[in-house]
Amino acid sequence: MRQNFWPLRSFADLSDLNSQARRRLQEIANRRKHRETGQAPDDRFQPEALRPLPLLTPDYRDIAEPLVHKDLRLTFDGNRYCVPPRYVGDKLTVKADSSSVTIYDQTREIVSYARCWERGQTFGAERFQKELYAQMAAAQRSAAQQRLVLLLGPVAEPYLRQLADTDRSLARQVR
Repeated sequence: MRQNFWPLRSFADLSDLNSQARRRLQEIANRRKHRETGQAPDDRFQPEALRPLPLLTPDYRDIAEPLVHKDLRLTFDGNRYCVPPRYVGDKLTVKADSSSVTIYDQTREIVSYARCWERGQTFGAERFQKELYAQMAAAQRSAAQQRLVLLLGPVAEPYLRQLADTDRSLARQVR
């Protein structure tokens, strides 16, 4: 159009220009073969050759990919949101609309919170506290301690737990 239609073109008004452009499309441009497809646009775009586009619902939510820190929190929109401990060190996807903040691991939803427009708030800390404490307790027991308990037999674990509840030195008692 830029090289073949516009040069030396004269027209009276916008409707005259539009009618000249339509006539050029019908008589010349839509009949000539395209160099890439090898087909004329009139032949290629017949209604029976066209398929409907798939229905896609647009995702209009705010999206971010923050990092989960050691304290189980990720930061989004000035607030901190907690996730399960297994996601520490991962980047998760946060999608938020006017009423909710939803956190995803790729496409799988992890947790959802009500949207808060204030800043400096923390959400969900108590929700994952038990899981974190269970992991911390398991991590505190060393592999050597676990081997020792296994070697001593099934009565050793309850004995050592009761011993740990006293004010005596556990290390000295075990030695």
